[in-house]
Amino acid sequence: MSQNRSPMGRIEDFLQGSVEGVFSRLFRTGLQKEEIARRLEHTMDSNVNRNGGQQLVPNVYHIYISQADYVRFQAFARLMTRQLQEGLFQVSSQRGYTMLTTPVVTLEPDGRLGKGDIRIDPEMQDRAQLAAAVAPAGPVAAMHMVGDIPPNATVAIAPQPTPGGNDGVTPSPSAPIALPNATLVMRTPQGPGQRYPLNREVIHIGRHRSNDIVTREERISRFHAEIRFERGQFVLYDLGSLNGVLINGVLTRQAILNPGDVIGIGSYSFVFERR
Repeated sequence: MSQNRSPMGRIEDFLQGSVEGVFSRLFRTGLQKEEIARRLEHTMDSNVNRNGGQQLVPNVYHIYISQADYVRFQAFARLMTRQLQEGLFQVSSQRGYTMLTTPVVTLEPDGRLGKGDIRIDPEMQDRAQLAAAVAPAGPVAAMHMVGDIPPNATVAIAPQPTPGGNDGVTPSPSAPIALPNATLVMRTPQGPGQRYPLNREVIHIGRHRSNDIVTREERISRFHAEIRFERGQFVLYDLGSLNGVLINGVLTRQAILNPGDVIGIGSYSFVFERR
């Protein structure tokens, strides 16, 4: 296995280019995000299984940290696991690795570990196994599965095109469940503006162009918030943004959305509709 890697072929570089001040504040002391990224990358590279012309690597990575570090991480775990998964996806694509599904990362406490220690347990799981594991997973052990991959299939991970900067929702590659008819409607001085259908189980909002709803404003974080469909409700989560999210004028970190609720992100204002 070649160890000659370009700077763009490292997960820590992806993190440094994607995450804003929230991580710099969180990691002033103790466990460092770069160390987690390096260990995750090393684990992937150390578990390459050659099968014919394929280089098969684990698709599930359980990251174990101390209880103290886990407590510090809780408010930002959803954002961090998402970033690590996206970094794994990009790096595995660049190196021509094959996974059974797109990468899944979990963050879990281990009372046997000291502060700053990390243990990563890699696994290979097919889509059916992952689907069975998602139900009991909490918000901290976040699993984001992408794509519609049949059980027992082996799929080569390839880079996906990113949106061209349009303020729209990227079409979902699959529809795992039937979602209610719900929409975010942008409010403008002229009245209702663009409509964004909530047609995926997770809708990401922020300034980075990989988000589903792209907001072009410097005081909005690259990965600012997300809306998840959970237990029959649409739930908004602030992903540790610098300037927060308002629901009906009230700063909030997490809230179930009700019809008519007004979501404020920077100077953007959206009305939640559900039929």
